[in-house]
Amino acid sequence: MVHPEDRLQFMKDFMHLSTDPGFRADSLFRIIRKDSHIRWLHAILHNICGSGKDIIHIQGVLYDITYLKSAQDELARTEENGVRS
Repeated sequence: MVHPEDRLQFMKDFMHLSTDPGFRADSLFRIIRKDSHIRWLHAILHNICGSGKDIIHIQGVLYDITYLKSAQDELARTEENGVRS
């Protein structure tokens, strides 16, 4: 399930992928797993059109970047604490 705070942008991207030939999406969003853990994903998606410009497929890749986001957040906290000291 897409995280509620990211759902609107995810749905906008998916709508464009479904209706706008040649549309590409490069986005970050969170999902909530069945076990309630939150994962960050990087999605690179585009649509495939037939000869009449009708969209016949959506394809792409999803990368789990949870550890990268965690490291970025930790670095930001460390830098913020360093500035306060």
